[in-house]
Amino acid sequence: MLEAARQVRFRLCDHQHGKLREETGVIANALEVFTAVDAISANPDSTDAYHFVLLVVLCEWVSGEPLADDDALETRWFDMETLLSDETVKSLAVDRVAKKALALAGQRMQASL
Repeated sequence: MLEAARQVRFRLCDHQHGKLREETGVIANALEVFTAVDAISANPDSTDAYHFVLLVVLCEWVSGEPLADDDALETRWFDMETLLSDETVKSLAVDRVAKKALALAGQRMQASL
């Protein structure tokens, strides 16, 4: 872990900014990393399992409309009501992360007044 940390040449927010543009076409300012999500994928037919740690970054939209690239099945904007609906198919922990992002964005707005 320490070896990997010494070789990093970018800030997490800077890296996420590039990944967002690359994977969705959206340009945004990365404001802060605010949580992480464990994603464990196990294949029941083998002993293979993968553990990903997804870092979640609060971003401020600048431009672009979402367009799914090869890493995403679908990319689009949601209002919170639709996003949090049980009818909406979504990835792991989206509800928890979206609520946390909304609260954090509200705190940042309050602090800037």
